[in-house]
Amino acid sequence: MRSYYPATLVSLILSDVVGDDLDVIASGPGVPDSGTFQDCMALFKKYNILRQLPRSIVNFIEAGLSGKVPETPKTGDPVFEKTHNLIIGSNIEAIVAAKQKAESLGYNTLVLSSMFEGETRDLAQFYGAIAREIAKTGHPPPACILSGEYL
Repeated sequence: MRSYYPATLVSLILSDVVGDDLDVIASGPGVPDSGTFQDCMALFKKYNILRQLPRSIVNFIEAGLSGKVPETPKTGDPVFEKTHNLIIGSNIEAIVAAKQKAESLGYNTLVLSSMFEGETRDLAQFYGAIAREIAKTGHPPPACILSGEYL
């Protein structure tokens, strides 16, 4: 962030996140970061992975903890005064476009939801059950079942 400040930054963002929350999308340098070096170290210790990490990563985090490396910019930092984040595509827009295309090809379409959240394994079992039901009963033929989620 500081490398381009005070220039204007415009980010054109494609969101794959339910709700299009900018701090959750991998939005890059245009969004304040709530995480800290302390948060990183706490996670490394919680999952007991500190010894498995490359020494360069540990050194960087330790330098951040000691103040030798600055924290990433947080909410309210002046570097964001001339930053503009524009979501130009999202989960729901992709679903709507897929639905329109499937219908133009003659498919019966059903949008289950654009708001699914959860573990990939659990959602895969759910989608698999729907596919098996359609294959077994033939209803609705031909089918295109759509949903969007953040896994």
